[in-house]
Amino acid sequence: MIPTLSWARTQRVLLALLTAAPVLLAQVDPAKDDLARKEQAAAKLLRAAYERVYSAEARGLALFKAGDIEIVVMHDGGETEWEDGMLWKSGFAPVIEHERPLATPLRPASEELLMSMLGWGMGFEAWQRRFAKARFLQVGKATEEKATIRVRYEDGSHIDEVFSIEKGRIVTVSNGAFRTSFEYAENDGSLRLERVRRLAIAVGDPAIPDEIDMQFTVFRETAGVVVATQAKFKVVEGKEAIEFRSRLTKTRGNDRVPVADVAACYAAWAERALQRAYASVYSAEANGLQTLSAELHVATTVAGQKTEATTPVSWSAGEFQFAGDALHDGIAESMSRMLPFALGFAAWDRHFNAATFELQPTPDPQRRMRIAVGSGSWLRGAVATVEARRLTSFASAGRSMEVRYEATEGGLRVVGVRERQQGKVECHVAFSGFRVVNGVWLPSKMRVVLLGTGVEADVVLRGCVVNG
Repeated sequence: MIPTLSWARTQRVLLALLTAAPVLLAQVDPAKDDLARKEQAAAKLLRAAYERVYSAEARGLALFKAGDIEIVVMHDGGETEWEDGMLWKSGFAPVIEHERPLATPLRPASEELLMSMLGWGMGFEAWQRRFAKARFLQVGKATEEKATIRVRYEDGSHIDEVFSIEKGRIVTVSNGAFRTSFEYAENDGSLRLERVRRLAIAVGDPAIPDEIDMQFTVFRETAGVVVATQAKFKVVEGKEAIEFRSRLTKTRGNDRVPVADVAACYAAWAERALQRAYASVYSAEANGLQTLSAELHVATTVAGQKTEATTPVSWSAGEFQFAGDALHDGIAESMSRMLPFALGFAAWDRHFNAATFELQPTPDPQRRMRIAVGSGSWLRGAVATVEARRLTSFASAGRSMEVRYEATEGGLRVVGVRERQQGKVECHVAFSGFRVVNGVWLPSKMRVVLLGTGVEADVVLRGCVVNG
């Protein structure tokens, strides 16, 4: 007997098929599907090698403190000892508890990088935190012996990296500035970092030591995880090689570390890092500028049509005043925000008086630090990015600025700014023709481009009177 469907049931079946038809008939993009499969395969390959390496963070370590960190510098005259405390928290590099520079002949950048490398004593970062917002691409063909994976970090937490895998082990990581290699020891089914060697790809950069070679020699259990408590290492700067050894004592972790101490220490570290980067940039105000009066000659081009206008401009108490009525609206608005950069950076004490600072997660502060600036600052609510000890950008809700410099004997000089604002045209500004007026460096020319609009302006700064 052939089963039959009632008319009501037949209607329900037909309705379900018609509803599902668009989904069933939708075409899958073969290229996009293939890319997703390749990305998953690359992530799986890298994760298998990455998670073989011991990670104190992945095993629950969130806070760590060494009451004493002793660093011995070996040199021709014997040895020099240096002591302080060290703090570390998940997502960050280790920091010194107090502001006491190392008693070494190293450049400050090398000292800071040396301290950050002590973080390798905790093993690798946890996979889930480090690669939470990452994309993976396999470079070339993977074999059982070798594979290369490129990682792009969409959250900006790291500079994009290339991982080289051999026989299921990560042997090198490169990021454009450093090439870091690893050596391991087998331990209870996992790999424990025994040696980390970091080589600068661009030798001669004063912000990056040419080589740091660190070997961990003693490990100790703290808060249920294992960390390296003794190491020996060598730092190479040019033709000079300096050897060290370190020892951590009075170690404790997690709930035995006062959270308030950690927060205060990292806030102080963030403030010092931002202040160092800020102070490296020329500031006319910090070099004696009190007042400025001049004339702006502005030649504006709109869709190929050129107009010219002249307007007076003045500066005092940290603010520019100029009449923009005769100027194109977009040019006048952009110049009101960009003119202050013609004087370099403002004085630190005026702009950051009573400001608060918070260091955002950054495992390698010598390449990229993100610092949130709180109340009491012109950057209030912004996140400042410091790369290789330079303040390269700052961003707040719906707005970001990137700063370009040129190196001079007096420090870094601002030569360009790129501004993006939500709902507004992107603006590029360049400064040139710098000269000294009454002891203060000032640009004589300024070029403003409103991207994609056909609007641009060449500005000449004339008749400058400084402190007159």
